Amino acid sequence: MAGRVRGAGRILAAALVAAVAVREAPAGDGSKGAEPAQPKAPSAGGRAGSAEGKDAGVADDGAPARRAAIRRAVALLAAKAPGLADSEGTPRKPFTQATTGLVLLLDDATTETKSVLPELAASVARWLEKVERESRDQARLPETTGSFSSDRLIQYVWPTGQAALLFAEMDARGVHRDAARAGMRRCMTILGEARASNGGFGHGRQRPGGTSTGRPTLPGLPGGLVVSGGYPETLIAATNVASIGLGAVAAVPGLPSVPDLEPTRRHYRDAQLRNGSFPYDTSQRSADLSKTNAGRTAGALAAMAALAMPRDATWKRASDYVIAETDWMAEGHGSPCLNLMHAALAFRLVGDDARTAFRDRFGPALVASQREDGTLPCPCGKRAFGVTCDDPEATGLTLPAFAEPQRVYETALNAMTLLLLEGKTLRSLDRVPQGAVVTPGRTK
Repeated sequence: MAGRVRGAGRILAAALVAAVAVREAPAGDGSKGAEPAQPKAPSAGGRAGSAEGKDAGVADDGAPARRAAIRRAVALLAAKAPGLADSEGTPRKPFTQATTGLVLLLDDATTETKSVLPELAASVARWLEKVERESRDQARLPETTGSFSSDRLIQYVWPTGQAALLFAEMDARGVHRDAARAGMRRCMTILGEARASNGGFGHGRQRPGGTSTGRPTLPGLPGGLVVSGGYPETLIAATNVASIGLGAVAAVPGLPSVPDLEPTRRHYRDAQLRNGSFPYDTSQRSADLSKTNAGRTAGALAAMAALAMPRDATWKRASDYVIAETDWMAEGHGSPCLNLMHAALAFRLVGDDARTAFRDRFGPALVASQREDGTLPCPCGKRAFGVTCDDPEATGLTLPAFAEPQRVYETALNAMTLLLLEGKTLRSLDRVPQGAVVTPGRTK
């Protein structure tokens, strides 16, 4: 697809990311369906990107169908991801290209398929160069963290975090290492400058003197009704993506200029709710019942492992919560596909039984949902309050200029999930040292 998505496409993209923020999930959050049975307690966890074992002796009847689905998805990604159009409402393009690069690195792809990797990496690098330049230009920064304006530099943190993971994985595999290290350095600069004072990450920097939370309004509503929306200064989901990238790069031997990880570790300790889950943002202290916390908490667990945090009470509460809420991992706010991919990383850390239960719950469903062209659509069932589906067919945003890149985005993340279920590992996260196991006790 050539050209830049503007006009209606820009509005549609902004509409998707401008879903009113789920501030505090009400008691009784509209969830449907029976609670899943809890798997057995986990054994000692593995490294940040590895399983504790390769499912040895565990029946995996879905493996042949899963591998066939991966092949079809990889073919679609290799054909579509390099030519994605730029979209000004949200930077899905660089995120999708970085994720596709990770898929190609993990997959036993053909030489022809992997030949697109340098093109994807170069495209992501060009975008990062633009972000580094524009993030220091006050005229390009939004006045609020809640801005949805496509005329400003917005939502650049999560693609930068994913780019950092891509370049770290390239380095770990010895693929185009010079370019990978240049990309990692740029990612560290951008993320270091974007991190908030509380150690977390939002969608990016704002103009000096701006406000921390946007309050967009919808005009013309009866009675002068105002609909509040926008983003707070930091978001757990954005912090998860950034932290996994930071941790992967911090483990690269001999790479300087990595930001201090301790403020972000502290952010996770402060953000956790009493039931072990992680909310939309740190201001939500009574959102324990929200089922959209499930995938976000799995992402936080993967991020804490990437940050080499100790396996202490904070870790155990999150781990226990993730295992108990296995069935809800795809019911996410913001991006269920991202939540599920992060969950696939997290379930490699919490025990064989839990990992197998997760694989058997979501692997066959993803494979069965695959469309004839290889697309892997969003796995959410919209069973909980606040779920925002990634699939354009489900949202009605089917204008080709928006829907086609969105389908590639979904497919890239879901292919990554299937590869992790297949037993593939991120070598960049395997390099992260396991956090020390701490005697149980409160850490906050």
